[in-house]
Amino acid sequence: MGEPDDREDFVFLQADDLQIYLSRDIWEKLKPTQSKLLVAVAGYGRFWLHLGLPSGTPREGRQRAD
Repeated sequence: MGEPDDREDFVFLQADDLQIYLSRDIWEKLKPTQSKLLVAVAGYGRFWLHLGLPSGTPREGRQRAD
């Protein structure tokens, strides 16, 4: 899978060496202080996407996946 056709509908995140495209609908529903998101990848398992935020800060900064 690669880049989405309509990039305006997605938020791009870089987590370590992974490129992640998160639906803008999901991104906009996150709480401003949310620091992680649980994602499931078929055939690979469940992973926490850490948004690289101390509590109470805007969503920006380094992301990582565990």
